[in-house]
Amino acid sequence: MSEKEIEKEKVMRWLLSEQEDTIALGLTIAETLKLDLEEFKQDISIAYRLLSSKVGISFEKQLWEISNARGLTLRDESILPWQIVYFVNLKSLDLTRNHFTAIPTQIGNLTQLTWLDLSANQLNTLPTEIRNLKNLKELRLSFNQFTIIPDEIWSLTTLTNLDLGNNPLKIIPAKIGNLTDLILLDIRSIQLVALPVEIGKLIRLKELRVDENQLTSLPQEISALINLKELELSNNRLISLPDEIGCLVDLERLDLTTNLLQSLPVEIEKLKKMNGLYLEENPLSIFPISISKLPVLDYIELGNCQLRTLPAEIGTLTRLTTLHLNNNQLERLPEEIKNLTQLDSLNLTGNPISEAEQQKIRAWLPNCRIWF
Repeated sequence: MSEKEIEKEKVMRWLLSEQEDTIALGLTIAETLKLDLEEFKQDISIAYRLLSSKVGISFEKQLWEISNARGLTLRDESILPWQIVYFVNLKSLDLTRNHFTAIPTQIGNLTQLTWLDLSANQLNTLPTEIRNLKNLKELRLSFNQFTIIPDEIWSLTTLTNLDLGNNPLKIIPAKIGNLTDLILLDIRSIQLVALPVEIGKLIRLKELRVDENQLTSLPQEISALINLKELELSNNRLISLPDEIGCLVDLERLDLTTNLLQSLPVEIEKLKKMNGLYLEENPLSIFPISISKLPVLDYIELGNCQLRTLPAEIGTLTRLTTLHLNNNQLERLPEEIKNLTQLDSLNLTGNPISEAEQQKIRAWLPNCRIWF
């Protein structure tokens, strides 16, 4: 297949898209490559229907339409066409799940972009010109081949959402502290062994996702993240939490699933807005009493934690709707469990609870779904 035939096939794929902006890009490339639109009309009836209203429009008219497009999505491409430069007013550009190994420098001309998704490609660098995107709010780079974070990112100080997950980065540099407008930072599954102390400069953060890494501890500077609502730390190697965790007074969800925690700091009880706590697969052995001081907690995961007993204080968690205690060593529950009148789901599978004890628990919680 000749190079021109390859280009025609690619243009045809864009022209058959259901999205107007993608069709417009196909038309633009067809024009710049001097491809014959009439040939498309004669050969493919579907394309004829799509193009019938477009062929009579001048190239200048097409460019006017394209220049006013606000969003564009491309899929399954190997090269990002330079003609994207015509989309000067783009606000959002979705380039996920392509086969890009590089991004053309012309992307720097799209200065109105606020949302750019480059995830699921094969990128390990970004063009210097990406620094021109001074209006960019959200940048997604997950599932690429970055081994270091491109320096160009530190110039994008307007970013509120940054997704770097699933790249072999291993290190987050101190420059992360430059991005003080960040509300969401996703650095899951990047082989990270430590968070930099500069994480404490991101005081606007509401969501921090650091799951599936190799953390053994958290820096004390995490105490500065007083606006944090969700903290995802599952599948790390944490052996303890700093007392400063109690400073995260806005925290609503804390996921510590699959770590090495044997206890929780007393300061956990200061997290009065916490409604979801995930501690599954930690060698706790003893139920952390500090949990009982969380007044709006409605979801607890404590499966596979080697628990032998449940304290009477569990009865103070009257907002609980879901309690997972599966695969522990519990033989009975305290009678105070009956205070959990809103409890809808109780998982006790994999515990050595006798039939007599099971009957008691059912009587105490008549409206709850219980699994033994």
